[in-house]
Amino acid sequence: MDWLLNSISDLLSVLATDIGHLLSPEWWKTHTVPLFNILMIDLTLAGDNAIVVGMAASRVKPEMRAKVIFWGIAGAVILRIIFASVIRKGTRPGDTTCCRSWPISACSSDLRR
Repeated sequence: MDWLLNSISDLLSVLATDIGHLLSPEWWKTHTVPLFNILMIDLTLAGDNAIVVGMAASRVKPEMRAKVIFWGIAGAVILRIIFASVIRKGTRPGDTTCCRSWPISACSSDLRR
């Protein structure tokens, strides 16, 4: 049970630190552009996913459309989480082994600052 309390304590500590960063004007001065870039990429991918899922759902029977839309969106969310985790590994300071040849590697040095 101690491991659970330690994990919760660590989580709350990290959360408090992150909230402190979000409230500081210095953080916003240095991270506004990268945050905007990430949001634009995310919105673009969301729009693309909606179009693809809609096209796929339009070709099935009406009684199955809700299932196709649900599983299409669920699959897109799961894949986005997986891809973000992979990219996150490559953006840690000093560790670019995961995305050394990807175009994102040019952006990862900006995110490390």
